[in-house]
Amino acid sequence: MATALRKAYTPTIGAGAGRNQRTALPVSRRQRKRRNALIFRSVLAGLLLVFSLGYIGLYAQVTLYGYRRAELGRQIRQIEMENQALEAEIQTLSSPERVSALAVQSGMKPRDDVVYISPSESISVALAR
Repeated sequence: MATALRKAYTPTIGAGAGRNQRTALPVSRRQRKRRNALIFRSVLAGLLLVFSLGYIGLYAQVTLYGYRRAELGRQIRQIEMENQALEAEIQTLSSPERVSALAVQSGMKPRDDVVYISPSESISVALAR
């Protein structure tokens, strides 16, 4: 049986036949499939990496928002407690007994001719004038 050697077809790229001339080697179907599969896998891996990084970034943002929300909730509760304490202090400081005692201490005297007018009478008087 005679073995025939086949010479690879190597067309030159570009004009002229210089020493640095590139030659295009024929690519077999198997090599093209491997190259396409490699490209597909690379693109798929890149997309998976981008998706993973995006997911991790979103998860980090949600976690930070959760921490911030908890901190704001704690601040709201603290301010509400301070507000209640201040309201209680206002009630004690503005009690009629305390105000009367402070007025007497400062030299004020109660009036004897106090006249109380209801809101409906004051509107009638204002309309009559």
